[in-house]
Amino acid sequence: MIFIRFADLGSSPIEITGEIPFSAILKNLNSDEFAFEINQNFKIKASSIPNGAELRGEIFMNFRQLCGRCGELKDRIVTIPVHIVLRKKPPKKFREEDGRYEDDIGVCFVDGERVDLEPILIEQIILSISQVWSEEACGDLSSTLNS
Repeated sequence: MIFIRFADLGSSPIEITGEIPFSAILKNLNSDEFAFEINQNFKIKASSIPNGAELRGEIFMNFRQLCGRCGELKDRIVTIPVHIVLRKKPPKKFREEDGRYEDDIGVCFVDGERVDLEPILIEQIILSISQVWSEEACGDLSSTLNS
């Protein structure tokens, strides 16, 4: 778990660095086309904005993925840019349940003053890495398939 508190954010950005557990990524990814064997690093700056926070930074990925051309697990190193706005939901007794506080691209609505960034960062990973990928070095396999 990677927590931030809105109250800790001031006018200057706070740098947050850490690791996302590979086991949590695998659990959420639910695919056998990926192999994560180490925790994934991230570096983010969190800034206070009215009624929330803005996160900017990167997730540094090092994993293996099945190549769509040869079917073998290949090493990949990928940097995922992160730009997320966290918005505080009003207390439930003042909130209208009309879909106004549903997450959208780049915007997450959260309850309370303390936010666990781990599931938010894992969602960024899942949305950013391609499910179908092939390594360019594998070349054109059509000549092999036509033999």
